[in-house]
Amino acid sequence: MVPGDLSEVDVELDNLGPNEAVPLLSPKQDVAFREVSGGSGAGPKMMIPLSPGSSPDIQREDSGAHDVVALGEEEGQVITDEEKRKMMTYDNVLKLVTEADYFRNKGKIVFTRAFMGMIALRHVQYEVPLEKMPVLRQALLQALENLCGEMWSISHENVWGTTFDKAVSQSANLLVKETTTMHQRLKVINEDWLVVTDQLGKEALAAKISANLTVISLQRSPSSTKRLGNKKSSQGKTSTKGQGALAEDLCALLTWLVEAVQDITKLRVSEVVFATMREVVGAGWDPSHSEAWEWLWGLVVAERTNKWTPTDRERVFQGWQSVEAAVLRARTAMQAGEANPAEFFLTEEMKARANAQSQQQQGEETGEEKQAQAIPGVEVLSEDHEEGGWFARCCGKRKKVNKGGAASAISSTALSKKERKKALLLKLQSAYIPPKEVTAAVLDEFWVQVADAPTIGQARERVVFMKHKDLYYEVIHAVVARMVAYIDAPWNIWTEDPELALRHVIFGVNPADLRLFCRIYLQSLKNLAKEEWLPQYQHAWTKFFNIAAAGLAEFIVAGLDPVTRALVTGSLSDLQNALLGKARGLRAQCCCETNKSGVYCGREMFWSVYGKTIIPLLCEEAPDLLKVFLDGHIWTSDLELTVERGRLYEKSADFPLSRLVLLGRGRTAAHPVIEWIVEAKWKMFARRTFIIRTSLYAFIALFGTFGYVWLRSDNPWISFAFRCLALLCSVSLACLEVNTCIRQKQNGFVVGRFPYHMTMGWTWAGWVVIAMNWAAFGEEIGAGGLAYVLANKPVVEELNKSPATNPITVIAGLTLMISWLMTLQLMVVSKNIMSLVVLLKHLLNRLAGFGLLIGFLTLAFASALRIVTGHSVEHFEGTESAILSTIGLLVGSYRPNFEDEIALFITRFFVLSYMTIASLVLAKFLLVLYTGAVMSKVNPTTESLEREESANEEVALSRAMIVADIENSFKPSTLNYLNEKYVKELFEQKLFFDSELEQSPQGGIAVEKPPAFK
Repeated sequence: MVPGDLSEVDVELDNLGPNEAVPLLSPKQDVAFREVSGGSGAGPKMMIPLSPGSSPDIQREDSGAHDVVALGEEEGQVITDEEKRKMMTYDNVLKLVTEADYFRNKGKIVFTRAFMGMIALRHVQYEVPLEKMPVLRQALLQALENLCGEMWSISHENVWGTTFDKAVSQSANLLVKETTTMHQRLKVINEDWLVVTDQLGKEALAAKISANLTVISLQRSPSSTKRLGNKKSSQGKTSTKGQGALAEDLCALLTWLVEAVQDITKLRVSEVVFATMREVVGAGWDPSHSEAWEWLWGLVVAERTNKWTPTDRERVFQGWQSVEAAVLRARTAMQAGEANPAEFFLTEEMKARANAQSQQQQGEETGEEKQAQAIPGVEVLSEDHEEGGWFARCCGKRKKVNKGGAASAISSTALSKKERKKALLLKLQSAYIPPKEVTAAVLDEFWVQVADAPTIGQARERVVFMKHKDLYYEVIHAVVARMVAYIDAPWNIWTEDPELALRHVIFGVNPADLRLFCRIYLQSLKNLAKEEWLPQYQHAWTKFFNIAAAGLAEFIVAGLDPVTRALVTGSLSDLQNALLGKARGLRAQCCCETNKSGVYCGREMFWSVYGKTIIPLLCEEAPDLLKVFLDGHIWTSDLELTVERGRLYEKSADFPLSRLVLLGRGRTAAHPVIEWIVEAKWKMFARRTFIIRTSLYAFIALFGTFGYVWLRSDNPWISFAFRCLALLCSVSLACLEVNTCIRQKQNGFVVGRFPYHMTMGWTWAGWVVIAMNWAAFGEEIGAGGLAYVLANKPVVEELNKSPATNPITVIAGLTLMISWLMTLQLMVVSKNIMSLVVLLKHLLNRLAGFGLLIGFLTLAFASALRIVTGHSVEHFEGTESAILSTIGLLVGSYRPNFEDEIALFITRFFVLSYMTIASLVLAKFLLVLYTGAVMSKVNPTTESLEREESANEEVALSRAMIVADIENSFKPSTLNYLNEKYVKELFEQKLFFDSELEQSPQGGIAVEKPPAFK
């Protein structure tokens, strides 16, 4: 029972005071009671139940006290004592308020109860799920947050949420109960009526009702005994006929009721709505109020009236068949010479072209591409009104379920883009294909009227059909084929092929073009079919265009905005120009907003279209737009109902950070918001995991050094134990690497068929360390190392026999060297050192050209010196010695004795030439590096800034790669735990692009200060 409900009371008439009114049994009974009692006069008043249905039986106890039965939800049940006390308390409190407040409060309850059943029926008809009921609360809190901006806080959200819960929870609970009850009622009605129509039939039902009526009438008639004798009077025959007619009427009434409860247009409630609103508003009701409410009601009625039915499908197809029959009949008559050639518009040239086109293969991909690129669209129309914009939006957003057949829906979410195109092509090929000679006739008739159209014809400046008519035969054929293929579900034309609608936007189709195209196309069909074109065909085709064009109308209207058009075309320059052309407030509205945490979030108007799929869409289609447009922390969380933030993405591989890492663009990774996300996750969990993983390499290097170098001759057991610890670290590292690859494969964080972790260079170096450590330990055991340990003999005796050729020493040495180098990863924890590593990489890239030149010079002069000197110079006896000595000349580690060793002039010439050339090349290279460094500090140029920015982008991308690699190696439960543990610390910070809020991002509006202020 709802607190404050006046529909259930229990009051004894004897206990009423002289001026007390009897509480209500129900709102309807209250109205009836006041009409009968004539107002609120003195004295006890009698309650007369005037409900339209049968009155419930009032149960009386032996004590004589009467119990009032609850109507509505609990009809037929006696009110409990607790509910009686609550209602008595509420009624007594209500008497203390003023008369105006009394009637206003009671009027609200009466109004709610009167329309709650109808509102619940609407929820069932529109298939509103009960779990979506709390969405109003979320919408209210989000709207208040957007209005308040940074002033909105957790305390505000708690207060408003609590107030909202107190205000609407009662009505919401009542609505949920009513909706559940109404859903059960409709379910029972449908099931029972399905049994009647499928098993019994309407005719049999009418006959059975007639028989039962006859039996009942005979049983209740005083003369039933006489009429049941051997003779039947004429009056009995007439009565039987009357019962049969009544039975047919009752069967028709039942049919109408079952259909009416499913169709909003057959529920005659509009007059009741307007009359009730007029009574509630009172004297303030005027024609403007009536017009506003009629418009609001008309939206719902119009939407329901345009529902696509099997009858409409048949009429559309019959209309097209009439056009086909008329064209083919005229063509046959022309071929037989019985028709006037002037009346037939398909020339011999067109017939030859149509015959040639019909011989083409249907499976050509080029033909399908032409169909997809050139199909023009239509806009919402109605027979009486030119515009149907609301219906277009409403009908386009409604999701219809199609059952099997050629019109089965192609899910854009379940299938990939390539698979969706393949399914669409298969659907078009499996559907009915109209004859091309008929579509050619449609184009000829269409072209006659197109020439006079104001915007799509050929006689105006801006035209849509700008090419010659001969080039549009395939276009019109594709239009008709697409319409016929989707005759069962016209709303799926654009939902299953959104790229087709986008091509209309790119081409520049305007709303006026859509409206004229629809009218001209329908007029062309009517002219072709002539007297065979019936009004019901016109109505069905108009409704078909209403439903089919809804999605295209949304695309066209959205494409009128330059920002949307730039996003559709994927043009970065157009997007920047479109944003610059908008005011600063509108530009912020298009791009980003700041929520209460100070984090930049994507606009709802942007996410309402694509949602979370915009991230992979931009990464695949237009990655350049990420940095400019996608300026928001919509990566891992969203505002929930109860101040809690939950994840938007089920898998970590779907996180935008993972998508951006797979994209591999440093400019996007260096975005301030992305950097903040990376640093937050780095501090939250990635840094700890990275240090633990890298420390295993340090332990392998340290334990291996103890076991193979420092302690191998002192105590065999201790050195062997350290080598076993190094092996244990290798096993742990191998398990960790395998687990990381498996988790990333499960999460979908892959490059091709391989986990992303396997594409990183450090991973392969780690596997080399693991494999070589296992190999060294295996070689030691195979060479009898365990026997040496058991005999308490150091393994150094075995290793010292031939250390250069012993596989144990070689493998162990390489393992220690690579392990110590892998330990350098720990230095990457600092971002400054990572920047230094990136700069060194750039320096090595520059040294590559210099090293290549020096290498050729060294090889050339070393070969010459080897031949010229022969054995006269000490360090040039062999090729290897000659190359090493030549390199020594360059770096200064070797200087020959010119007086004793180099006696020949030609030898001195070669040595001096090489040293001069190499020194000049090295000096020039160092001068270039020094000049570049000095100029970048003294007079920074665009190139130097871009180079520095490129280094910062590489650092940001490297850090993002590490974070994404670690994040995708966790289980979803672990990520949930981390988010719940750190969510408060992570999202309640005041975050901006910079602390002073004076400098904007690159390309934004900068604040200029006078020189004295700086």
